[in-house]
Amino acid sequence: MTLPTQLAALQAKDSEAERIRARLAEIEQQGQGNAALEETRAQRATLQAKLAEARVRLKDKELQLKSAESKVAEIEKKLYGGQVRHPKELEGYQREAQMFQQQVGKLEEVVLEQMSEVDSLEASARQVRREAQRMEEEWTQQNLRWQVERATLDAALQAAQAAIGQVRGALGDETLARYDWLRRT
Repeated sequence: MTLPTQLAALQAKDSEAERIRARLAEIEQQGQGNAALEETRAQRATLQAKLAEARVRLKDKELQLKSAESKVAEIEKKLYGGQVRHPKELEGYQREAQMFQQQVGKLEEVVLEQMSEVDSLEASARQVRREAQRMEEEWTQQNLRWQVERATLDAALQAAQAAIGQVRGALGDETLARYDWLRRT
């Protein structure tokens, strides 16, 4: 093999090795993270926290409603059970029953609103959870493709480096020094 042919082969293998290294660096950079997936995960966490808070508020209002309903039932039992004999006492219980019935009506409205909010948040959370799962699956598949490509590129880089070593071994020191200087500039 002539000197120009050897130098051309060396240049071709060096260029191939550089291209492979650049692609490996690109794959490494791409594999660092997925901003859209991270954003979706954060959104999912935020929705789950809001949903938990809404469920707590709903449970609290349901307990308040049950308490008010039991007070109404207790007062009505006193009113209609024949235990109250004085008109003023009867009047007081009637006012108290009316007050608790109004409170029950308001609490029922609040509970319905809270249920609606919980339903809405659950629907949003399901949608975001499905989207995050889809994105995670895509990311996993992409990572697997990159691993395969990385393995192929690593093998190609080793082969190129072996060929470079063979060609460099056949060239003299002065020729290699001049080649390396030209390659750097």
